[in-house]
Amino acid sequence: MPRARRKAADRRSGLPEERATARRLAESRPEAQAEGTRRRRIRLLLAVGLWIGTAALFLPLRHHDFIPMDDPVCVSENMFLEQGFTLSGLRHAFTGVYVANWQPLTMLSYALDYQLHGRAAGGYLMTNFLLHATTTLLLFLALERLTGALGRSAFVAAIFGIHPLHVESVAWVSERKDVLSGVFFAAILWAYAQQPKGRPRRAQQIAIFGLLALGLLAKSMLVTVPFVLLLLDFWPLERVPRERLQPLLRALGPLAREKLPLFALAAASSVVTYAVQRASGAVAPLEKLPLAARLLNIAPAYVAYLERAFWPTGLAIYYPLVPSDLSLLRAIAATFALGAATVGAFALRRRAPYLLVGWLWYLGMLVPVSGLVQVGGQSMADRYTYLPLIGVTLALAWGARDLAGPKRAAQVALGAVAALLIAASARASSLQIRTWRDGESVAEQALAVTHNNPRAHSMFASALGLQGRWSEARPQIEAAIALEPGLALHRGLLGLILQREGRPGDAVAAYRDAL
Repeated sequence: MPRARRKAADRRSGLPEERATARRLAESRPEAQAEGTRRRRIRLLLAVGLWIGTAALFLPLRHHDFIPMDDPVCVSENMFLEQGFTLSGLRHAFTGVYVANWQPLTMLSYALDYQLHGRAAGGYLMTNFLLHATTTLLLFLALERLTGALGRSAFVAAIFGIHPLHVESVAWVSERKDVLSGVFFAAILWAYAQQPKGRPRRAQQIAIFGLLALGLLAKSMLVTVPFVLLLLDFWPLERVPRERLQPLLRALGPLAREKLPLFALAAASSVVTYAVQRASGAVAPLEKLPLAARLLNIAPAYVAYLERAFWPTGLAIYYPLVPSDLSLLRAIAATFALGAATVGAFALRRRAPYLLVGWLWYLGMLVPVSGLVQVGGQSMADRYTYLPLIGVTLALAWGARDLAGPKRAAQVALGAVAALLIAASARASSLQIRTWRDGESVAEQALAVTHNNPRAHSMFASALGLQGRWSEARPQIEAAIALEPGLALHRGLLGLILQREGRPGDAVAAYRDAL
């Protein structure tokens, strides 16, 4: 078939440009073999480079310490880790609740680390960044398999691996659930990319179901995975027509039914997670945080995540949700901006389907942590962006490539810009990693960039107390109590500080307040 007729046939088939190119190459054996060999070498070099580069960026974490927020409960003072992989240890991992979360696979990973590293924080953090580097590698392989685009897939994976917003998930031992579930998420994408364009094979469906089950046992954030797979059906797999709305909706029905087991698994995980968090007292009741206040925070938080994605400064371990700071005008403006972006992406679905997929990926994956069901007292958290921001990066990468067009000079300029963005992100992450050296540095950073932050004051007091600096710790815990007088944890820590200062009478009074 002449080359012009082959290209016309590829356009009519609706295949992505990269897949169409691969098919044309397959029709000419010598050229295809040479190009295939070259492509495999580039893919291997990019994969190895992404894994090594990501791991190297986080290598300083080996010398960091535990953070006195959640780490004592999960790891540093968790005596059940000593049971290891005995029957008793396995039973406790599947029945225990830590920091209002049921995450048995994450707890088993801690138990394995305890066998290897004891109570040394560096060992746990090394596992964290190795898992994160593995997710980066798998994400690249999955996107390249799905789209056929080596450069753009590598860029999306690189930004995921080194973005400053993701430092919290890697540098905090208690966020092992993020990096562990991330490995299963990327593996699901890779497994889904292996399926034929038609109905997936039974073996693939079983593998994806098993990977999702394991991922949910690490962190329930993966309940949105079936939704993400539906987006991939739209683009780049193109199992859904995008010309008209009615055929699109009709095609979604069979694809959703195909994923019913995954939806059922996600629903079961959601029910268990909510029940555990409610029983643990982590779900804020409506009388403490009214529904109106929660709604006022959702849209601004979505916008704030995007702002931090493009300009990652002022990052902190804890952003307090202060109802008096909530603004109706700000919420309306943010809602309008999000709505306009959604309408625009939908309008461009035929010409630029990646915009709709990437945007809905971001919006959808943040739903479980949007704050409608408020867990904890934070308004937002950097770690929540760990997987959702992949969608935004994907949309930007493919959009920039389309804007650059076929001209060689424009593509070279685009590559230079991509390299600068990666370098700038790596530099910002390197600086952010330093703020996670220990509890004192994390607390100082949070207090420097936020206001009215009782948890940061409390963490600062704990960090000072661990160093025996009790007189310096007392003003910090008193500030935490002034801002959040109803939390027993603050009163109990004040009692411990007063006791260590040699004031047993005042310590007893503080302990009674805590009780």
